[in-house]
Amino acid sequence: AGLLLMEKMKKNFDDAYIIDRHDSPASKITSFSVFSEEFYDYVNVVKQLKYKKGFKPKIGFCNAYLTGKEVDEGGLAVLYIKANKELAIISIDSNSISLQASNYISNTCQKLGIDCVICTTDSHGKNAVENIVNDYKINDVDKEIIKECIIKAKENALKTKAKIYFSTQELKL
Repeated sequence: AGLLLMEKMKKNFDDAYIIDRHDSPASKITSFSVFSEEFYDYVNVVKQLKYKKGFKPKIGFCNAYLTGKEVDEGGLAVLYIKANKELAIISIDSNSISLQASNYISNTCQKLGIDCVICTTDSHGKNAVENIVNDYKINDVDKEIIKECIIKAKENALKTKAKIYFSTQELKL
């Protein structure tokens, strides 16, 4: 489904990427096909995407290792974007994320005045592939690492001189 959506996006954009956030506890596993109602919801969102001419956001990045036993070698990655608002895309290299961890990250970003999108990589490097619930459970050490990485990504963005253009649209299922 993702590849088909990316092809549809290429009608309006030179490069197009779809990100599956995989941002809920693993006990809520869902999937859909290109014939499902969910797929058509995605198609409708993709149709709404448009370039904003002259829009020059600042972008910063930070990555770090996390200590949680559910986190694979990729650890934490934070992409910070300052445009008409501030946004952090936060990815944790794990199969899924606990509500406690997700809430901590959301609240931390909110206190910093940053909207956030939380993703996991759907990695199974630390567990079996099927029938496993192995959500990332945040600990006190990782809380500090995550907060520091969000701040560092923001600091790096302020140094950015690149001219880029992008458009976003979010669909919540």
